[in-house]
Amino acid sequence: MQCASLLRALIRLYRKYPEREGFQGVEIVEEMELEAATGCLGSPAKPADPDRIRKFARELFKDLQKCFDEKLSGIQQRLSEKGFAESIRLFKFESTGGPGNPSLYGIEFESIPEINISTRSDCLPDPSKFPYVTYREDDVIAKGRLINVFRLGMRLEGVGKWMTVLWLVFLLGVSVLFGVLILIQVFYLKHKLDDVSILFNAALILFFVHHFKFVVSLPAVRVALAPGWLQNEERDLIVSWGKNPGQPAVLKLIRYGANCPICGGEIRLRAGRIRFMGRIIGACENSPREHVYSFDHVMRRGKLLVDY
Repeated sequence: MQCASLLRALIRLYRKYPEREGFQGVEIVEEMELEAATGCLGSPAKPADPDRIRKFARELFKDLQKCFDEKLSGIQQRLSEKGFAESIRLFKFESTGGPGNPSLYGIEFESIPEINISTRSDCLPDPSKFPYVTYREDDVIAKGRLINVFRLGMRLEGVGKWMTVLWLVFLLGVSVLFGVLILIQVFYLKHKLDDVSILFNAALILFFVHHFKFVVSLPAVRVALAPGWLQNEERDLIVSWGKNPGQPAVLKLIRYGANCPICGGEIRLRAGRIRFMGRIIGACENSPREHVYSFDHVMRRGKLLVDY
């Protein structure tokens, strides 16, 4: 991935020349060439146009900045867990124009917000006495436009707000319609439904009521497992309802993960089902029935729910 190659090139340049305030696009591309050929520098016989190299660096840095911003929370959380108090920030000094004033790119360090520092491992209980986990934000792989929209966050204002209202009206209307049709057939038309028809209609009603309840209850519970039409292959995506005073709510898809302190396996979020009714739990992939943890999306922590 060229964005990762660009980031590694920036880090190497920073380590070589820590006193520099930034690096030109040509310098960065030359450093990238040491790791993998980008095809931008051409050949000794036919060197590439410097303007083309600068354009390549500019566009690639823009992609890296977008990717880095999306992953920033997860990056800071991982660094906090390792005991670091600072994380990397990307920056760019815009050129004022002219060949003698090229744009400069670089990295610098910034303090991790306090809410993330509070989850550092040295602030938590001894895992040998009280098994716990600290959840981190992982990548949400977008395989469809709808998932991609919610992955970036949808503000409930303007078009987004009305789309949510229309979705609620549609789900409620369809549920009521199926229920009324069943009642009309049974009591008014004297038509005896066979078992298959009853089960089919009942399943449709439950389907629409479930999704209606999911959307209505989300503002109260703040997080919920995403419905099937917003899930990935792992089926562990969470829909978060973020709300700050005076600001519109934001619906966002998030994927959380952790490592089991008992066996080191990967922990993924699942529905609590009958055993932990109404709760979202973290289940270890190595032992999903015994290594089970609670999930607190505010503190990103969980405790062992099964006596061990």
